[in-house]
Amino acid sequence: MPGVIFAVPCFVVMSFFLSWTIFDNLDTARLYNRIGKLVLPFVTWGFISYLIAIVTGDRAGIEPLLWQLSLGHATCTPLYYLFDVTVIIIILFVIRKCFSLQLFLVVSAFLAVICLYAQYSGLNYYIFGSLPFEASYPLGRIAELFPNAVAGFILASINRKGWLRIIIGVILVGTGLLMVSPCRVSSQFGYSGLAPLFVASGLVLLATTWTVSPRHFSWLYVLSSTTAGIYYIHCIVGVVLTHLGYGSYLLVLLVSFLIVLLGLHLPGFYMLFNGRRPVLRNVNGQK
Repeated sequence: MPGVIFAVPCFVVMSFFLSWTIFDNLDTARLYNRIGKLVLPFVTWGFISYLIAIVTGDRAGIEPLLWQLSLGHATCTPLYYLFDVTVIIIILFVIRKCFSLQLFLVVSAFLAVICLYAQYSGLNYYIFGSLPFEASYPLGRIAELFPNAVAGFILASINRKGWLRIIIGVILVGTGLLMVSPCRVSSQFGYSGLAPLFVASGLVLLATTWTVSPRHFSWLYVLSSTTAGIYYIHCIVGVVLTHLGYGSYLLVLLVSFLIVLLGLHLPGFYMLFNGRRPVLRNVNGQK
């Protein structure tokens, strides 16, 4: 599935696009809240995945737990995403504290260029590729995802609407798709290069151009609220179903969706998935 290489970059661009005001206003309270929403599912699902791995006999000893709760890439590998995003948030917020808004964007863009150079030169893979599996991917992907985070900020800071926004989005997506093969990084951790960066940026730009009517797209609002949770737990669900003899990928996604949908409506549990409940609205846009 070639399109998979664009999924995580889209998540990162959108996440930092929506987090822009935290950095714009140097809102420390919201920063702590944002990090808390990342740490809670990281620790909870990491620990649960370790217990399941022990019960099923896939892992033994305390070492997998230490890897999982530090870098998020042992018994539940998708949780590396939460680790990487948290690290990038902290790095960018420290930079923002040191510079004015304009200089912050310039410095961040400069670091993003350095990250791209590290990808294409092979330096990033050379540094992290020889590390253990549990460490190489989460650490190596920081440099791969950092440019996407900066792109999210740049898109949020340029408040352009209308057809110009649409045209730029289409150009970015089209250019990125054309660059997939010729500009591919040979040695990488899955999300290197300009192609995922351009496609993700273009898609986010297009997706944030229109205001979705709750009257016609309430189902989309509910579905989108489950995506993060599904990403967090689908590997755990896959392990359990495989040991029960039901390892179909579509079944894993369906069961994960149902678990997340239920969890989002249980008091105290919705924070384990994405930190917000899918509140449906009526025709007038009211709760």
